[in-house]
Amino acid sequence: MANPTDGMPSPKELLIVEETMPSPVPTSTDAGVNQGQYSVIVTSSPQATPHTSPYPAPQPISDPITKILLNPTVFDPTGKVLVDKGTQMTPGFESSLMGSPYHMQSENRGTAAIFNHEVFHPSLKLTRREGTEADVASLKKAFQLLGFKSENIHRHDDLTVELLREEMNRYARQTDYSNMDCVFVAILTHGNEGGIVYGSDGPITLDKLLRPFKEDIHPTLVGKPKVFIVQACRGGKADDGVELPPAVETDIHNLHQQRIPVEADFLCSYSTAPGYVSFRRSEGSHFIQSLTRKITEKKSRAGLEQKLDFLQLLVDVCKDVSKNFESYVPSRPELHGKKQAPCLECAISKRILL
Repeated sequence: MANPTDGMPSPKELLIVEETMPSPVPTSTDAGVNQGQYSVIVTSSPQATPHTSPYPAPQPISDPITKILLNPTVFDPTGKVLVDKGTQMTPGFESSLMGSPYHMQSENRGTAAIFNHEVFHPSLKLTRREGTEADVASLKKAFQLLGFKSENIHRHDDLTVELLREEMNRYARQTDYSNMDCVFVAILTHGNEGGIVYGSDGPITLDKLLRPFKEDIHPTLVGKPKVFIVQACRGGKADDGVELPPAVETDIHNLHQQRIPVEADFLCSYSTAPGYVSFRRSEGSHFIQSLTRKITEKKSRAGLEQKLDFLQLLVDVCKDVSKNFESYVPSRPELHGKKQAPCLECAISKRILL
């Protein structure tokens, strides 16, 4: 069995693909449309997201592995422009668009929720997600290293879609964050194109699941980072990999405004790029294990008191999985020797130092 810290699986390793099913929403023309509604996309995938904006196409920057794309506007699958009406800041709370790090000095770091799905209703014909228990254990330890108190780390197993929505509503609208700095949510499940993720009894779009964090959220959560970690397939394609293109340098400038967008302060980290499968093994998924390993390594090396730049860490995870992972499934040629590229959707404008 391969060492959990190894990027490459051993020949004896059982490699599992996060199950996908035919999507209940059209995917033939909408598969490439960004439904996440975020202003910045960071991805290590060599395949660029199709450009749907009437504005000039964004350019890759910084390094040959990580591309940061600035989308001037966002469209839904019907082609309509999504307009952000904005959210009023909590009185006395500094705007999240001023460039300084987010406040991380409250009595409690925040709330961390892990939504773990291992078994599903037989009618869905989805396989058991072996290895997910290892991901849950690793995430709980990593959250504690990031400063979350054990009593504020909550685990939810095999919830139905209805219960998933109820819990998301509770964390977004009914939880008081006055003495907290942020909320972290990990979703471990099967998925598909169009932003589909699965509860134990059926599918739901990630957009609907996260909607409570964008509409009428608790006023004490406005202006604070909301981080989502998603381990799930985002389609059925397997990434063959391509040669890296040269880097192109550019600048991204901070914005200054009186109100903040409802989409502000969101950071979503996906295990794979849109349209592609996500791999998992008996020791856990490559994405979650890379994420938690890097948190442990950085905290162990620098000490618990040393602050960790979480966005930079996620970029490092993108690089790690993209460069070091290659699937080993000789019995299934369509999945053998494939790559995996984690993807970030980012609308934060301050550093998250944990």
